[in-house]
Amino acid sequence: MIFLIDIYLVVCGLIDRRKKKRLLFNVKDSSLFDKGDICLYQEVARMPPFARKCLILVGAHGVGRRTLKSRLIALDPDRFGTTKPHTSRSLRIEEANAYFHMDRNEMETDIEKGGFLEHGLYGEHLYGTKFESVRRVIQSSKMCVLDIEPTALKLICNKEFMPYVVFIKAPNLDYLRHMQHNDKQRMSKMRTKSSMGNNSLLNLSAKDLEQVVLESDALEHDYHTYFDLTLVADDIEKTFEQLVRAVEALSAEPQWVNVQWFS
Repeated sequence: MIFLIDIYLVVCGLIDRRKKKRLLFNVKDSSLFDKGDICLYQEVARMPPFARKCLILVGAHGVGRRTLKSRLIALDPDRFGTTKPHTSRSLRIEEANAYFHMDRNEMETDIEKGGFLEHGLYGEHLYGTKFESVRRVIQSSKMCVLDIEPTALKLICNKEFMPYVVFIKAPNLDYLRHMQHNDKQRMSKMRTKSSMGNNSLLNLSAKDLEQVVLESDALEHDYHTYFDLTLVADDIEKTFEQLVRAVEALSAEPQWVNVQWFS
């Protein structure tokens, strides 16, 4: 299937308002849009303030996406919600409400039919997030907050879900090392091993820290065309405050969005 799309060239985050280019885009070549060096957007327009249906947090593993998601939902559970994942694994007593449990064959069939936003195999079991779960949160009049893998962005950045995508960027390596050193000293004084266990940064080796930065840089390079906002995760409190302000601004300030969302 081939689509004719209108696009603007975007260089360093700036929209080039010169004459639009029209390109033929074949669905089978969609991977080129994931990894291409040329930054392309579909036609965008400045729209009046409106609340987005989803808030998407993307970033390297270990930058604090889940912490930010949990804190935002706890801040206002009547306004923000999230999905419960599905799994083919059997139910465990201690996690009665943690997952929706499905038959393995049924889950594989739903995956083949495109019913999952994202899915993966962990051990011998499938895990994933269904589009229907996202819809249920939206239908409950809540903003659906998700921390998904960036490969799923092209599936959710559309008229139905209207997401606001925030990239949680890792700070530079020297700053990460400084943060880890300070956290270790603070936790050592507190002498609370359980608290240390809940801090993903504390548990990372020097090589792991380097990997966080490399992964963050790669994600920014490959997927920056999807990002509405970039926040540097150099201080979780500051980053959370910036995130809250950005979400509040959606209902108060004009936004640049894909014109197809309102066609």
